Amino acid sequence: MSRSRSSAAPGTSEAVQIEHVVSLSDAWHKGARDWDEQGRRDFANDPHNLLAVGAKANSDKAFRDANAWLPPNVAFRCESNSSHGRLR
Repeated sequence: MSRSRSSAAPGTSEAVQIEHVVSLSDAWHKGARDWDEQGRRDFANDPHNLLAVGAKANSDKAFRDANAWLPPNVAFRCESNSSHGRLR
């Protein structure tokens, strides 16, 4: 079986996914391409940049940054933007 981005590990739920607060694509376009491999790996695995989210929210956000996408949970938008700002 081919493993894709949306596949879940055995015994886990596909309803919850791990998203990058600052997407790897967004980071790449905003300078991560100039980082060394270890720096990019550290950023991709930084626990401050990882967030458990619903599958739909993760899909809706995709590669967008904070200027182009806000969480559907209005009460979480300030925290989300603060997290995004700290990571940049």
